[in-house]
Amino acid sequence: TMFRNNVPIAKNIPREWQPGEFDRKTGAWKKDAAENVKWVSQLGSQTYGNPVVASGKIYVGTNNSAGYLKRYPADVDLGVLLCFNEQDGKFLWQHSSEKLPTGRVHDWPMQGICCSPYVEGNRVWFVTSRGEVRCLDAEGFYDGEDDGPVSNDPAKLFDLMKNEDAKLDQVDPAVAALKEGKLTDAVRAKFAAAGAELPAEVAVKAVEEGKLWTFQANAGGADRQFRIMLQGPRLAAFKVLGAADKDEADVIWVYDMMKELKVSQHNMCSCSVTALGDILFVCTSNGVDESHLVIPSIEAPSFIATIWAGRDPDTTITSAAALAAAIERRGGAPAAAPGSVEETADWLTARVQPGDVVLVMGGGRSYVIAERLVAALGGGSGE
Repeated sequence: TMFRNNVPIAKNIPREWQPGEFDRKTGAWKKDAAENVKWVSQLGSQTYGNPVVASGKIYVGTNNSAGYLKRYPADVDLGVLLCFNEQDGKFLWQHSSEKLPTGRVHDWPMQGICCSPYVEGNRVWFVTSRGEVRCLDAEGFYDGEDDGPVSNDPAKLFDLMKNEDAKLDQVDPAVAALKEGKLTDAVRAKFAAAGAELPAEVAVKAVEEGKLWTFQANAGGADRQFRIMLQGPRLAAFKVLGAADKDEADVIWVYDMMKELKVSQHNMCSCSVTALGDILFVCTSNGVDESHLVIPSIEAPSFIATIWAGRDPDTTITSAAALAAAIERRGGAPAAAPGSVEETADWLTARVQPGDVVLVMGGGRSYVIAERLVAALGGGSGE
């Protein structure tokens, strides 16, 4: 559209370039051999999300092989959205999506975030590999604020798994120490490796006896809150994100399509969202299972429109009337057909003209509208 014309208005744009060479051992860029390349920043080993440039920042969906965060080394498979400074390529912050426990049927290994975000003003919207629509603060925590309503977000630092060999097990000794308000040396080493080296004295408090503990400590020059949870054979540690975490994403709101809509994405959830007025348009990636024969969630939608306005996290699925109102605010002349899908199809048949484009959205029996239109207008020929 005229609002999203990707042709730049500029002069003397380079038409030729050479990326230069890279050191095979370190991966360092050899700038002297490059032509018309201002900077280079490392992405993951597989990158399917096209870069988006907005307000001095560049956003790219990829996997975690670059390992920008200490709490997630490069050998941890994640879906990540990276944010860089447009002028010099400096890494600013990263949003991290851990892999779904269901595995490749929903979240294929090493694919990362396979879509491009939508950016408007100081907000970033994108679809995670976990089937979520997320809204982020474009400034991250660089504005010194933890914008909400999602706030005090827990960020996993590490896991300890119980070992059946008592001599090698670190979980039982750690839990015994936690019950005494202490941390073992092994747990302290894990905190340090994740970028949160702790002071000598830490006062651990039990929130739920034998299951959840918290403590506050100065780590990395900032006062932080930490949580340790026992989840079956797993002992997991978290830090609470805040304004000091400049390399982390600041999450505004989350809409979980798998939880709320019973979506079952096939191998990966990927949609480069777009918007019109106050409406955010999202494809859910609902599809077949690993057999490629069965649709597990046949009633789940393949397309939704969510409401957003500034800081308002209202993610209610919109109605046709609300969508029509949003289009009208942009200068269009929409109309919403009431009634069943059959009544809607009949209503459209009486009104559409040659050259009109009919967009049928929604799940369930919405396909009936398209079928009846084709039968009525094309005589069943599909023309």
